[in-house]
Amino acid sequence: MTENKFYILILTKDKFLKTAIFNSFSEEKKIEFVETVNKKTAINLVIFDNINQKDLLNKLIKQSLNLVIVNTSNDDLEVDCITIQKPFKINKLLFVINENFELNKNKSVNIITFLDCEVQTHNRVIMKDGKALDNLTEKEIEILSYLHKNKKVDKQILLDKVWNYSNLVDTKVVESNIYKLRQKFKKHNLQNPILFLDGYYELNKK
Repeated sequence: MTENKFYILILTKDKFLKTAIFNSFSEEKKIEFVETVNKKTAINLVIFDNINQKDLLNKLIKQSLNLVIVNTSNDDLEVDCITIQKPFKINKLLFVINENFELNKNKSVNIITFLDCEVQTHNRVIMKDGKALDNLTEKEIEILSYLHKNKKVDKQILLDKVWNYSNLVDTKVVESNIYKLRQKFKKHNLQNPILFLDGYYELNKK
């Protein structure tokens, strides 16, 4: 089972700030400080006050559904963030980081295991060998979660339980969402997560 770590990226030129944060949390085994960013690392929290790194921050925002940004730059980022205006006491920033870490640590971790990977439903990511491969949408998680609890399910049941659609609705929303979900697994050379046999959908966990 993948350990639920808390990944922090510090985008700052302020050496005191970086050192204070690192020294305060480096002994906490479930916190990992990220120096290089790639698509396999699911960042949880970014400390930002380096305008030169704004392009990197924007890329992270696009690929991370649950990213928390703590903005200490006194500049408007025009995104959802926790703003701490300068001058501030370092303890205030450390409190914010710790608060978010505790929230992340206390989340109920629900993991769906497949043949060659797993999905963490609490933060909506596909994981393999401890690395985050891709983000999933809320509906994709609802589909996987329902199929995880119910072995064989037909299209109408998914329409009813995931979308609250009645029997009178004629739509391709189920097929469309499952196709997109399968493509995310295929992109990383993972096996098909959802089988369709004899008119029923089921998870590929055999």
